[in-house]
Amino acid sequence: VAQPALGAVEVGLWGLMRQLGLKPDMAAGHSYGEFVALHAAGAIDFSALMTLSAARGRFIVDAASAQGAELGTMAAVSAPRKVVEDAIADIDGVLIANHNAPLQSIISGTREAVKAATVKLSQAGAEVTEIPVAAAFHSSLVKPAQQALSELIEATAWAPTQMPVYSNTTARVHPADVARVKRQMAEHLVRPVEWVAEIEAMYHDGARVFVEIGPNPVLQSYLRDI
Repeated sequence: VAQPALGAVEVGLWGLMRQLGLKPDMAAGHSYGEFVALHAAGAIDFSALMTLSAARGRFIVDAASAQGAELGTMAAVSAPRKVVEDAIADIDGVLIANHNAPLQSIISGTREAVKAATVKLSQAGAEVTEIPVAAAFHSSLVKPAQQALSELIEATAWAPTQMPVYSNTTARVHPADVARVKRQMAEHLVRPVEWVAEIEAMYHDGARVFVEIGPNPVLQSYLRDI
């Protein structure tokens, strides 16, 4: 329920900003928000966005339940990325799922692995905060849902984007080839979000005024730090 609701709010705000004369040169969306950014750029229509939004969460829960697998959890870590990488290097089942800011990463994995990582990171002086999430997004724990999501993305009508949209996965502009964009978004569920590199790429390509569209100004704080 949360993702379609969030998408609907963001699309409504996007419509308002367009009425006010906003004409962006490029776009990006954080995690699920990348689907909304692709909608804003004309790649998918509103109906397709809502269908994909609802299915994305449902496929994760259904696939994990069918296999009897745990969905895992996530935690926010306030520390340089290198500190986080070193702390979790010898812990199986956990990875950096989001690099949101120079001093903030999100770890994702099994509950046991995230707990072990939390202990090590805390001992290293890092602040760790568990995030109340439905699953360990952007990790292999949600891979059982990937095939179903990939099939739905493939069956959905997509069009070339009308402005550059940057990818969480590659931190570069999505390719012009629609088939390649579909493949990247099918992989999006299990690949880390390289938000710092993505914002740096947008800045390198000329972005100077960043407008966040959403219910909470979370990304602006990341942006200032980057």
